Amino acid sequence: MSAKGLFIRIKDYRSRASAAEKNIISFVWDNMGAVTSMNVRDLAEASFTSSSTIIRLCKKLGFKGYREFQRELLYELAASDARDEVVLEDIAKEDGLEQVVRKVMRSDISSLEATARLVSLDVLEVCAARVLSARTINLFGIGQSQLVCRDFEAKLMRINKQCHAYGDWHNQLLSAKNMSERDLAVAISYSGMTRETVECARAARETGACVIAMTRAQLDSPLARQADYVLNVSASEPLLRSGTMASRMSQLVVIDMLYAACVTEDFERCSAIIKHNIISKEPQV
Repeated sequence: MSAKGLFIRIKDYRSRASAAEKNIISFVWDNMGAVTSMNVRDLAEASFTSSSTIIRLCKKLGFKGYREFQRELLYELAASDARDEVVLEDIAKEDGLEQVVRKVMRSDISSLEATARLVSLDVLEVCAARVLSARTINLFGIGQSQLVCRDFEAKLMRINKQCHAYGDWHNQLLSAKNMSERDLAVAISYSGMTRETVECARAARETGACVIAMTRAQLDSPLARQADYVLNVSASEPLLRSGTMASRMSQLVVIDMLYAACVTEDFERCSAIIKHNIISKEPQV
């Protein structure tokens, strides 16, 4: 599991943390600089918890232990100010058009930057190889995530990959049940809890197919539990626009990353197919 995106992971896990874990998270969040030089016993004393609780929390966040957590904290502090890393502003009734444009742009850019930090290059490389080697690729998503599936379907057609992004959920489920170990399922859900998408991923997994999930940075979401590989997107989205704007942009950029990684991995073949598939837009005489 990638340990990237520490601050995004902390923000997401905080709502589900135990009382003791919340004490640790609050102290770390308010004293990041100091924590980078504290050993686990010092942090336990300062947060009124125990060393074992801290180590368990580090593992829940995706780290092997406290030292790895501390190294990532140092890295992210050096890269940017964590508390302002993702600025997703909700739209207010009194906002003028200029404010709306500014907020949307800031939210989308912040979400994309956070997503770029969350994507594991190792996982992305493996996922690209799975796409290229799969006999058939089935894409699963509902609502706004279905639009992302359609975008990926169009891209895969450009490199002559057999893929399906059915709009009807029953057809999605049927295609999942008819998969085999030679096929690949890509399940997309920002929340990671969309029942229909989770069910399709589970059905595909039961056939022996490889499952890639694209979901928010939540370590134990229902969708992530059904996946062999997880491509994370930023987990911050205001309630008013939940799953429709910044998150959709993040999903689309991860799709672009995956597609570009596929082309790079098999460049000669893919570039030849792309050139062959170019449709002329010259006017007919």
